Amino acid sequence: MARPPLKYSPSRRNIKALWPIHKEILRLALQGMKPKDIASYLGIRVTTVSYTINSDLGRARLNELQSARDDSAVTISKRITDLLPASIEVLKNTLYNNDDDDVDVPIHLRLRAAQMVMDRTGYGPQSKSSVDIKHTHGLSKETIKELKRRAIESGIRTGNIIEGEVVVEEN
Repeated sequence: MARPPLKYSPSRRNIKALWPIHKEILRLALQGMKPKDIASYLGIRVTTVSYTINSDLGRARLNELQSARDDSAVTISKRITDLLPASIEVLKNTLYNNDDDDVDVPIHLRLRAAQMVMDRTGYGPQSKSSVDIKHTHGLSKETIKELKRRAIESGIRTGNIIEGEVVVEEN
């Protein structure tokens, strides 16, 4: 049995202008909210959110917003990367106790700022790692568990792991 024709064609639901509510819908969508959550947050119907996001104007505006966000992210990343040499210098001066600067900012704040820049440029401490052994090559579960335990002990001993636990999944 054939599906009955739509009462309203999708083109009739295509919005003609972006009102403030449409702009807010698109802003929230750009932030990653789901249509259902946007509708609940704004107190509107999910279909209104869907029509807005899927309309030609909505898609065009989302593309503009995404481009602006991407350009902004690149600019911020460049600025943070430009701070890296100064951050390394602060860390080096702190490490070697060379605090000859005439800066009124306490050293612990300068050190924290330098560490944050290092972290954001990819030189921060490793916070989590995992090992996933897919091919056991005939190793028993006890042997795998022992290997993981030894790896964690080694990581803790070298300072690469702060906390760790052995998890063996039963397949």
